[in-house]
Amino acid sequence: MKKLFVFAFACLSLISLSLAAQWRWQHPAPQGNQLSKLFFASPSSGWATGEKGAILKTVNAGQSWTTQYAGILDDISEVFFTDSLHGFVCSEEALYSTTNGGQSWSIKYRYPGFYITALSMANTDTGYIALGDGSGDARIMQTVDGGANWNVLTTINGAEINDIAFKASGLGIMAGGNGTAYRTTDAGFNWSAITTSSSADLDDVSLPTNNHVFISGFNSLLKSTDGGISFSDIGNPGSPLAAGLLSVDFANATNGVAGCELGNIFTTTDGGSTWNNYTTGPWFNTRTVAAGSALNFYAAGSEGGLYKTTNSGVTWNELTIRSTESNLSAVDVINPTTAYAAGFGGTIVYTNNGGNTWVSQNSNAGGEDLKDILFINATTGLAIGTNGTIVKTTDGGLNWNFIFSGIGESLFGLAQASPNKLYVCGANGFLAVSTNNGDTWNPVSTDFTGIGYAYTSMQCFGNDSLVICTDQPYIVSTYDNGLSWNLLNVPSSFECKSMYFRNALNGWVGTSIGELFSTADGGNNWNLDYQTLTNAPMTAVRFSDQQNGWFSSGNEIFRTNNGGGVWGREINPNNNAINDIDFYIGNNAVAVGDGFGTILARSNDMTLSLPTNIFCTDNNYSLVINANGTWNPGNQFIIELSDEFGEFVFPTSIGNVAATGTTVVPVFVPNGLIDGTDYRIRVFSTNPPMWSPLNSQPLEVRTSPEAYITAGGPTAFCQGGSVTLYALTSAGWNYQWYKDGIMISGATADTLVATQTGDYTVMVGDGVCSLTSPITDVLVLNCSGLSENNGFKYFVAAPNPFRGEIVLRNKENKRIDRISIVDQTGRLIMDLPMNSTNDQRIPTVKIAPGVYQLIIQGETNAVIRISKL
Repeated sequence: MKKLFVFAFACLSLISLSLAAQWRWQHPAPQGNQLSKLFFASPSSGWATGEKGAILKTVNAGQSWTTQYAGILDDISEVFFTDSLHGFVCSEEALYSTTNGGQSWSIKYRYPGFYITALSMANTDTGYIALGDGSGDARIMQTVDGGANWNVLTTINGAEINDIAFKASGLGIMAGGNGTAYRTTDAGFNWSAITTSSSADLDDVSLPTNNHVFISGFNSLLKSTDGGISFSDIGNPGSPLAAGLLSVDFANATNGVAGCELGNIFTTTDGGSTWNNYTTGPWFNTRTVAAGSALNFYAAGSEGGLYKTTNSGVTWNELTIRSTESNLSAVDVINPTTAYAAGFGGTIVYTNNGGNTWVSQNSNAGGEDLKDILFINATTGLAIGTNGTIVKTTDGGLNWNFIFSGIGESLFGLAQASPNKLYVCGANGFLAVSTNNGDTWNPVSTDFTGIGYAYTSMQCFGNDSLVICTDQPYIVSTYDNGLSWNLLNVPSSFECKSMYFRNALNGWVGTSIGELFSTADGGNNWNLDYQTLTNAPMTAVRFSDQQNGWFSSGNEIFRTNNGGGVWGREINPNNNAINDIDFYIGNNAVAVGDGFGTILARSNDMTLSLPTNIFCTDNNYSLVINANGTWNPGNQFIIELSDEFGEFVFPTSIGNVAATGTTVVPVFVPNGLIDGTDYRIRVFSTNPPMWSPLNSQPLEVRTSPEAYITAGGPTAFCQGGSVTLYALTSAGWNYQWYKDGIMISGATADTLVATQTGDYTVMVGDGVCSLTSPITDVLVLNCSGLSENNGFKYFVAAPNPFRGEIVLRNKENKRIDRISIVDQTGRLIMDLPMNSTNDQRIPTVKIAPGVYQLIIQGETNAVIRISKL
């Protein structure tokens, strides 16, 4: 799909380019990940959840579905709604909740060290979660406040719990591994074991009535007519077809639906005595079913498949929209609204509305797999594939014609050198050229033809320069229209899987183990720019301009916005491999891949502006999030900081803000981070979920100097007194003292003698980072008229100055008859008669700040001057 480079770059250079990430499903619609759970809160309102955070909602009984986001990137294992507004989803060890029907979600609870295997609510307040710990045991936890708090109810040894279901009456059933099942009649406060006569794992529970209970296992379906006290095995409806039973649900005692392997959905109208079968196709495993009503049943599972019946299973309709079930190998964008994709089995699909819909075209490729597609202009295009297949259209794909080229080798790459000149390349070093837009082809011999290399892709730069990617760690190039050829080694032990050259000198090659190499001299020298953690093949490398580029590795997509200097992973909803990427306009892109015709689109722009490239711990900063696009109500922008190596395995959240567009976000850099110069920073948005590009320049994190004040004496004293304030010292630190937030001129030593009332702080710096200490209060008191005697020989008042309480220590156990407190005017503030020789605690909460006399009367009289801050 490589067009003439000069033409493509000239067009892109006229486009206003944007930054950031967001990939969403375009085909199949509404999405193509496996769905594992269905839940209907009412006959019309339902949810489907599954892989990679997939949440779908319908409000019209399944006629249409919309995508929701909880900011979850892992698989969603459970979904439950108590009504059309209040619901929960579970992912790994986290529980998320919504109060607005899924429009926005927030983390409700975490269960560290566990993973959630089942969830059910008996009512709005009371609910249960089953947790696994990886050892085969289960922990059952209960909430009585709508999920805000959870308590351990019981532990079940030797079996995980896979499903829990309740009736409004308080009847509840939970079932799990090794035939384990339990029953409750009081909304789960007390449970009793059930004998199921099964030793197999039990996966799904349905309670259509207070008497009828159905529990499914892979090879059995258990039924109870006495509220779960006893069960009989009525058999797996899929057994005659060797299809395991995966899910079951009943609308009432008689009308039910069961989902099985190998594309089978079964329905019953007599409580499971007999079943009707509907086969969707062998690709579809019915992972979950739901009985929305006695007539409306739903099934969901593999590849995002969604099915519905409105007549108890007599007929079924597929709700998923797709135009192909084939893997897609290549995509070519013609203009901001039109694109074509090609793939296995001669598949060609196209869109003329920016990807809102994709339509299949008859390629006349004879069922051969198509490996690349290229449009010369808006109407003329070619696709090439296995066994020398070349097909061409001159009317925008309305008709595709097979080109009898005489080529027998499988073809992998297609490129345009000039308005009429095209190249194809393929197996065994095959290369051919056409000078009439692909109608006829002539083989081109290179110095490396027939020596075992397959030519897998290529790019042209004008009429003379051609760079070819091989299936070995080599590229082949010519800069003189084939008069001479170069074989250039990529420093890897693994084959090249993808290639992109920005011009004849600057390019990138991706290998079969996720290595990305770059060259600035046409391939004579290479640098290893990136190595993916998964080692998945790097199937596509593309740049939209000199700064912004993407590569795909397996089902992951990575992005740079600084010409390849730094790469960061983007959020991609697809679980299948991505094979090609192209651009609609600017950085709005389309990607195609494996699965049932996987097509993803990219939009929304988000970048982070930093006030500095050095972050000091214990400091606050204001960052700017530049967000162009559409974010949904309830979205949170979260600032994530990497570890000291620049990795985001366990990112540190340093700030967040609720917003749907460009905004300022305050962040706080915590203490305890390791000093380093290789930190990275990004923004995560929750709705839709996406990451911004990583910061282009390295971010340094430094530990700030410690800043606190130690007083050399009481900080409340009489007029004419003073207190020396000390800052913590270290070589190379500098100091600046402040009173009431105002800098004290010349106060730059590590000590300060304070003689005036005020709030004192010191800012300690090390030349790069600085930190201001907490406030130390100094109170200068008017002590005129207040005296003391030598009572300190017998009594000590502490603390002094004080705030809430003062303790009078009776050093020699003298008898105390009365304690009084008077102010400077002699007014009695407190009077406490007593007869004691013990130490005394004197409550002073209601006494205002100031200076007072503490008068002790008894065996030995004394007066002590005290002050309250």
